[in-house]
Amino acid sequence: RPLLSVYGLDTSNRIYSVLWPLSQFDHRTGDNRIFPFFWGNDYFTGFPLYWHAGHPLGAGGGHDIFFPLWNYSGRYSEYDMDVVWPIVNAKKKDGVRGWRVWPAYGQYAKGRESHYRFFAWPLGHEWSSSSGRLTGSTLIPLYYHEDTPTEHLFLSLPYSCARSTSGDRWDALLPLFIRAADANHSSFYSLPYSSGRDADGNSWRLALPLFFSSAHKDR
Repeated sequence: RPLLSVYGLDTSNRIYSVLWPLSQFDHRTGDNRIFPFFWGNDYFTGFPLYWHAGHPLGAGGGHDIFFPLWNYSGRYSEYDMDVVWPIVNAKKKDGVRGWRVWPAYGQYAKGRESHYRFFAWPLGHEWSSSSGRLTGSTLIPLYYHEDTPTEHLFLSLPYSCARSTSGDRWDALLPLFIRAADANHSSFYSLPYSSGRDADGNSWRLALPLFFSSAHKDR
């Protein structure tokens, strides 16, 4: 060393090192290298840009990567392919199918379980999951909304609101007012007038700077 070394002289499958650790040829495992290239029975790497392993188009599967020009992994009809990552992608793998041309448009779906798409990323997004039990969309900065079987949420300027099947709800028209209510309470806030009430009949009112009053069920 470091010029030359040979291991396994008593066998036919020897290990040769030349200018170790830059190059090595292992006839036992089939792993070889002449830095920055590494290869073996089922792979080839040109570090750090090119990586190939397995059989990407065969039954065993594998990947072929030349970063950032392409990135392909898959087997038979299943694949996940990027071209000039992250701009172009096409995927049909692990139950997910979709494509994108970023940032213009993209869409992905996993059967009927979930769906997602975007346009003019990061401005527009739309999504759903659990067979439509969760849906939502947003167009930044104009609005955001999401719906579930029990809740609804909508956010925007100037108006936003939310409600649930339990009876909780609120809405706001900024800067004019905010009001909220649940099974036991309700309230309204604005300038100059605000008020509130509960299920027992207790209430209050405020008109700035004129007056404040409150009323209770027993008086």
